[in-house]
Amino acid sequence: MKRIAKWPVYATIPAAVALELLHGNLVWQFVISCVAVLPLAAWIGMSTEQLAHRMGPTYGALFNATFGNFAEMIIAIFAIRAGLSDVVRASFAGSIVGNILFVAGLSMVVGGMRHETLKFNALAAESQAVQMLLAVAAMLVPALFFRSAITAHRPALIHPVSIGTAIILLITYICGLLFSFKTHRTKLQAMVEPPAMEEDEVWSMRKALALLAVASVLMGFVAEGLVHAVGEAGRAWGIRGRGIGACRR
Repeated sequence: MKRIAKWPVYATIPAAVALELLHGNLVWQFVISCVAVLPLAAWIGMSTEQLAHRMGPTYGALFNATFGNFAEMIIAIFAIRAGLSDVVRASFAGSIVGNILFVAGLSMVVGGMRHETLKFNALAAESQAVQMLLAVAAMLVPALFFRSAITAHRPALIHPVSIGTAIILLITYICGLLFSFKTHRTKLQAMVEPPAMEEDEVWSMRKALALLAVASVLMGFVAEGLVHAVGEAGRAWGIRGRGIGACRR
């Protein structure tokens, strides 16, 4: 019965691709593309989870974290190309709030219901907390500088500051990888236990890679259609915002 209930959701994937290729109604394309993102994100999550299980706890966690937000990354890339900066900011804000508040909070509640004591690697938590603080500061600094530059009538400095902040974030991420995989690898792996999986639940490497590739390609088509249709959907529903109506075919 569960599989039968999933088929209408799966059907939105070819429908969204068809509307994008045939240039169908943009409002319906936006709605169907939003629904089609859900099963594709689930497929990407399942394939990355299987691949992460084969890579081990440390490299598997990195791979899972990298591709865990693959759907958001694809949508953000197409939205930036289309000049929809507000859509990108809203997507990032929703992803951050959802992961920090909803996912983390729900994990704590469910974990606390099943286990009296929850253990975690304090060193890994400190490292990730510091990187999160740097990421939040990296979002605030360009915003504050933007206000100052506009007031000082020097908007030409905004772009170099944004580029410099992005480079600092990339360097910080690389340093975090060196910290996790080289300098403190043994300490970070001390309390990490890979989730147990039944033998019949483990996929072959070929199956996991094939599903990841197919889902990624389909996500590209769906994300492009979603971005193309967001402007028309916003106008049809009376939503006003900078860049919402700027997208054209």
